[in-house]
Amino acid sequence: MSERIRFAVDEHVKAAVVSGLRRQGIDAITFQEAGRRAKADIDQLDWATSSGRVVITDDDDFLVLVATDRGHAGIAYCSAGKYEVGGLPRALLTLCESVTSEEMANSVRFL
Repeated sequence: MSERIRFAVDEHVKAAVVSGLRRQGIDAITFQEAGRRAKADIDQLDWATSSGRVVITDDDDFLVLVATDRGHAGIAYCSAGKYEVGGLPRALLTLCESVTSEEMANSVRFL
C-alpha cells in the first residue's frame, strides 16, 4: 500500500497553511515544532528526508540543494504570495490526493 504524503513545513510558510492541512487530516509538522528552529537548510532537508517528509517551502535555496542530485523525500515549492488565504492548503491537499510519498521522492512539485 502506498503511503500518504507527510510534510515538514519550512519556517517561512504561514501557520495558517499548517492549520488548514491538519484540519484535512494531513500529517504536517513545522521545523519549529520539531525543535529545528534556525537550522541550516541542508540540515532541515536531511532531517525531513530521514523522517520521510516532503518539505513545503517558498525558499529557493531548497531548489538549489536538490539540484545537486541529493536524495530527498520531495519538495513542494510555492513562491511567496502566489496564493490567497486558503489557496496553498487546497493545492497541497490536491497534491496529497494525486501523488504518493513514493512518487514524491527526489522530485520537486511547483504549486
